[in-house]
Amino acid sequence: MNTQHTPGPWVFVDGSNASLIAAAPDLLEALADAEFLLRKAAQFAGPMQDSFKRSAADARAAIAKATGEA
Repeated sequence: MNTQHTPGPWVFVDGSNASLIAAAPDLLEALADAEFLLRKAAQFAGPMQDSFKRSAADARAAIAKATGEA
């Protein structure tokens, strides 16, 4: 995954925001991996197929929002 980051300097309001911002690249990568697995699982999921498809679509929407593609 090739992501672009906003150049600094960054100013943090509190420690919880700083932790979330610091984890954001890892969270985005993990969500992209989960979206891939959900799409693959939807191919074989039987009665869970619609649920996996909806979850994959939700993940794609969140990824697009995070990367500015939404």
